[in-house]
Amino acid sequence: MTGRRFASAVLVALLAVTAVACSEEDHGPLNVPASADADVGKQLIQSYGCGTCHTIPDVAGADGRVGPSLEDFGHQMYIAGAIP
Repeated sequence: MTGRRFASAVLVALLAVTAVACSEEDHGPLNVPASADADVGKQLIQSYGCGTCHTIPDVAGADGRVGPSLEDFGHQMYIAGAIP
């Protein structure tokens, strides 16, 4: 691939990523199962050790600084789209 073709391919890829990242698609409310139990979720988070790397609001000891904060996790947007 010549230098000019490569530069064009990179430019097209960057434009595509930018277009996806700027999407304002509304994903609506989170789908929470009827049997969801926040206390069980907190226990699972503690047992798996998620708070070792992540900061997680309302979970005792979940004050990690290596991974991203999981505050408002269901609404965080990423370049590749939204995590439901």
